[in-house]
This record gives sequence, structure tokens and C-alpha cells, in this order.
Amino acid sequence: MVGSRIRLFAQLVLAGMVMVVLAALTGPTSSSPSPAHSKRLYRSVEAAATKRVDALYAGVPQRGAVLGDQNAPVTLQFFADLECKEARQFVIGALPFLIRRWVRGGELRIEYRAHPAETIWPDVFNRQQIAVLSAGMQERGWNYLDFFYHEQGPEFTRYSTQHFLHAIAGEVPGLDLARWAEDRHEPALTRRLQSDGRVARRHSIHYTPAFLIGPTGGSAKPLLHFSLTESAAFNEAIEAVLRGSPNYD
Repeated sequence: MVGSRIRLFAQLVLAGMVMVVLAALTGPTSSSPSPAHSKRLYRSVEAAATKRVDALYAGVPQRGAVLGDQNAPVTLQFFADLECKEARQFVIGALPFLIRRWVRGGELRIEYRAHPAETIWPDVFNRQQIAVLSAGMQERGWNYLDFFYHEQGPEFTRYSTQHFLHAIAGEVPGLDLARWAEDRHEPALTRRLQSDGRVARRHSIHYTPAFLIGPTGGSAKPLLHFSLTESAAFNEAIEAVLRGSPNYD
């Protein structure tokens, strides 16, 4: 009995060794893409994302952190952390609908405001937010923001290095990289982050994404009910502001 078990065990070991050798000789199977195939796939996905972002923001006015006509009657303030997964869902999900329906029509302007929620290191948070604002000085801040969310890494890690931020900048068509790097030292950008923090505290904003909405130049109210992937709740709030109704939360 013991001898039989030993022979069976030896046969299994031998079979396993044969399978390993065969796998090494034949290379990857059809279900395991080669590195070259994976690289081609990554490039095609990257190209598709670039094309989508370019088309979304093409022809839409940008000034600093504001997207859309500066004189649009409604302002939506978007508070976000670049490492927030939910904020990424909004940018990729609901935001394109708002841009196509309201921003391009001149009825809505969207103002980006930085707010720490998921980025636990202050130096990383400031560095990546200033990278967005620096691109905004060339009217490409929202393009940079969108690309960052597409390339977003794992939460609570220090993936957002100087190299990562420069790589994102390199994806933004038309961005002068030398000027972008120089503008990141502009003191006005740090003051902007401080201003965003004061606005967030004034409205008791503790999470991201968070939204304030109201008439441009008037008082803003928190938007309490919304979907990250659909624009219906945003549409209703925008329409209410345009009608002059106070009930747009």
C-alpha cells in the first residue's frame, strides 16, 4: 500500500515537471497576452482616452479653475481630491453630460475647488493640486484634471510623484511643459488652495466630491442629492436656478 502511494506521488511530480517544460517551450497561451500585445492594447486605450478628452473640452472656454463662459448664469462649484475614487466617477460619468448640455450652451460654468479627502499627505495633495492649477494658467486645467483621473492610482499610496505629474502634463495637447513647470512656483496658486479651503470650511464640506450651486455672483447652496454617473439631479438643480427658484438642493 505504501509503495503504491509512493509510486503515485512520483508519477504526479513527473507529470507536473513535464507540464512546466512544455509551457516553457510553447510560450504563452492564447489566454495570456504577450508583453508586446499588452503594450499595444495600452497604447490604443491611451489614444482613445486622449481623443475623448480632447473632444470633450475642445472649444469650451477655460480660465484658471473655471470651465465655461465666465458670464454663464449658473455656477456649479466642484470640490474634489484628485485621489478620490468617487470624484473620478463624476468626472468620467456625469460631467461629460453637463458639459455637452449646459456648459457648451453657455448656461453653466463649473468651478473646480481643491479639497483634501483621500490624499493623506499634505505635501502630495498640494503638489498635485498646484499641477492642475498651473495647467489652468494655460487654459488647460480641466484637461489635466481629466487625464489625472484617467491615470489615477491606488488610494493611500505616494504614486503621485513629480515624474507622474510631468507624465500627465505630457498627455495634455498644447500644454507648454516648460511654462507649466515654471508656473507651479507661482505664489498665487498656493493662495488659491488656501481660498478653496476657506470656502469648504464655510460650507462645512468634509468629503469629496461635494457641490455648491447657485446663480453666478449670488449665494450658493450645497447640492445634497446627486448621482456620480448620471446628470438628472444636476439638470433639475440647474433648471431651478435658471427659473429663480430657491429649491435647488
